[in-house]
Amino acid sequence: DEVSKCDRKLMFCPKEDRIKSSLDGVKDHLKLSDLQLRKIILRQPPIISHSFDNNIKPTLCEVRDHLKLSEDELRKIVLRFPGIIACSFDDNTKPTLDAVQNY
Repeated sequence: DEVSKCDRKLMFCPKEDRIKSSLDGVKDHLKLSDLQLRKIILRQPPIISHSFDNNIKPTLCEVRDHLKLSEDELRKIVLRFPGIIACSFDDNTKPTLDAVQNY
């Protein structure tokens, strides 16, 4: 049945379940209000298609660790620059951060 498929592998779930799972992951990880999450989605709609566990969470953790941020500081950065969620850390974000830090 569909529920047991969702429990085993999220990739077998209907698209709406994958989107909800990703958005719930972002909201919970960053401790966002519904309004804050809505603002992020409106500014960066492609994030709804990203997997939280495979794409978004690793990026958030890399940014946090690279910049030595607290969870509150990370939340503030994402709210200010939501596009950071959709970027590959190694390919996009890290080179930019390194260039700015070395300037």
